[in-house]
Amino acid sequence: MKKITLLFFLSFCMIGFSQNLVSNGDFETGDLTGWGGNSANGGSRSVVDDGSGSNNVAEIIVANAGASWQVGIDQVIPLTQDETYRVTYTAYADAPRNITAGIGQAGGTFQSSVVSQAITTTPTVYMHDLVPNYDTVTDNARVIFDLGDIVSTVYIDNVSVELVAFDPNTDATLSDLTVNGMTVAGFDPNTFDYNVQLPNGTTMVPTVVGTPTQMAAGAVTNDAAGLPGTTTVTVTAGDMTTTQDYTLNFTVAGAGPSVPSPTPPQAASNVISIFSETYPSVSSLTPTTFGVNNNTAAVESAAGNDVYRLNSVDGVFQGFFIDTPVDLTEIENLHYDLWIPSGATTVAGAVFNTNLTQAGSPNIVYSDTNALGVPTQGTWLSFDVPLSDFIDGGSGNTLDTQTRDNITEIVFTYVNTIANGESMFVDNIYFWSSMVLSNDEFETADFRVFPNPTNSVWNLSSANTITNVGVYDILGKQVISISPNSNEATIDASSLRTGVYFARIDGINGSKTVKLVRE
Repeated sequence: MKKITLLFFLSFCMIGFSQNLVSNGDFETGDLTGWGGNSANGGSRSVVDDGSGSNNVAEIIVANAGASWQVGIDQVIPLTQDETYRVTYTAYADAPRNITAGIGQAGGTFQSSVVSQAITTTPTVYMHDLVPNYDTVTDNARVIFDLGDIVSTVYIDNVSVELVAFDPNTDATLSDLTVNGMTVAGFDPNTFDYNVQLPNGTTMVPTVVGTPTQMAAGAVTNDAAGLPGTTTVTVTAGDMTTTQDYTLNFTVAGAGPSVPSPTPPQAASNVISIFSETYPSVSSLTPTTFGVNNNTAAVESAAGNDVYRLNSVDGVFQGFFIDTPVDLTEIENLHYDLWIPSGATTVAGAVFNTNLTQAGSPNIVYSDTNALGVPTQGTWLSFDVPLSDFIDGGSGNTLDTQTRDNITEIVFTYVNTIANGESMFVDNIYFWSSMVLSNDEFETADFRVFPNPTNSVWNLSSANTITNVGVYDILGKQVISISPNSNEATIDASSLRTGVYFARIDGINGSKTVKLVRE
């Protein structure tokens, strides 16, 4: 209700419009000319007559529920960062549901300014005034309709995006909203309600500060009485009449796993790891929800073991950019371990789907559906998923038969697995093959590391030239890098803390990963 009230108020304060930036927004070409988007998991997109015999609409069919961005339509349009745009469209569906609509980047990290709009079976016009507070040049910009999270048929028509200007004295928005000094995840000036999950054990109500967009405006924080609870920031515009409330609904995360995750059984030579303490990670991960929701993922210690906590704040998926893309050409399986806390809110039909993205133009998203039924709680669940189970919804091809040398993203979708405001945990995310990977072995007789353990240096020797050596801690962070280009090399361990490390050693005949111990 707050969003709708503000949008209609802004319509009266508008002092200028520009031309519609969308082409073929009424779909009267009879096709999707100018439009792109996704149709994964058996979804489809087309243009049909609305039954009147004289009006075309875009029909988007969602066959299987997944992440919202997996099925929908979008169009690349020119937007200018920090300007205000009015997105107008007509929408309806075969059953009431919510859709994700707005504007955002067309590449890169896919940041966006979107709203979750409830629609009905009756064609209705919706308007949203949105500000792209991110780079719209480097990765271009687009108008977005993401629909893939609910099985249904959705109809979109009469789409327009126009640049608008407003009287600053009636602007009651915030330019920043912080919790304990950190900007709220997914903050957008035109989003007024946030669900924020605080770390396990938090007892004090966080400090919330709102920064008005206009200097003449003011903001007052009304703190929650306790946790869980709701803090409200009331913004009063420069005209001293217009107001807007921003609400933050605080919950406290539950406790993590009580026992360590299982020790992976695979030989290191058969593994490409992206998160595990058993193997050296070949890449760091950057959590992302592509600007669609406020879910978060963070590493924490549980039962003496580092795990990822996935916080379900206001959505059902969590993505990760694989910062150094991985080559799965010789790989057969994906592994991960999952912990769902005892007492979590789950229902029959829970799934923990996985998506892998092969970078390209366009990117190809391969999806696996892992039906959990009613998932077991309070214990580690281990999954080994063959790459042959991952399917490109557009072509029907499986990942094991396609080019997979540049995998850049992994996304977990957890419909019905936990409720909003709850957490679950993931560990040991790695890819593995039943055969030793051909490019990960030196001839053992041609390679030595000594002394190991050491308290000073490790000496390396090989019958062949050693080109590069990277040393990583157990979290996958590189701590040493050298390029000896020689048959011998020395790694200075004096600056490292005691503990276990892994060295990836590259040579003219291949590479090898070895475990190093600093005493």
